[in-house]
Amino acid sequence: MDLQQVKQRFGIIGNSAKLNYALQTAMRVASTELTVYIQGESGSGKESFSKIIHHLSPRKHGPFIAINCGRCFQDHIIIGGGMAYTFKCA
Repeated sequence: MDLQQVKQRFGIIGNSAKLNYALQTAMRVASTELTVYIQGESGSGKESFSKIIHHLSPRKHGPFIAINCGRCFQDHIIIGGGMAYTFKCA
């Protein structure tokens, strides 16, 4: 799947160099067994990137779990161990 196909499949709009680099990085790590840590401000697309990584990975048939943690200090995503977790913080 190329960059434009990923954008279309996951509803990503935009064409900046930084966005394209981030998407290409997500596409590269999806095929690995690495644990991935995604950090960013609220609304920056952390969950979208974690979904992209999960759905392009060998783990795509396993569960994707998004968790809203209202008492966290920071939003973050952890993908590893065959599962993807999204922690949204208030």
